[in-house]
Amino acid sequence: MENLKKLLLQCETYLQQGDWDKAIDVLNSITQEQIESLDLETAKECFRILDHLIKEGEQIRNKMAENLVNFRRFKEGYNL
Repeated sequence: MENLKKLLLQCETYLQQGDWDKAIDVLNSITQEQIESLDLETAKECFRILDHLIKEGEQIRNKMAENLVNFRRFKEGYNL
């Protein structure tokens, strides 16, 4: 199931590029059949990749929220 790992790593690339639509499309393309046919070691590795993707997504979300707060403070400071 190297194909599934490739898809997850491709999703990571899209996340890093900020291309959310492509990242979501890749995740949506993963089928139940791909998941069910995994051996234990591959499933664990895919789980680690997914966990990493979730953490990376959370970091990106938090940074965006921080930028929004800073922008609002800036805007309020200049009465825009």
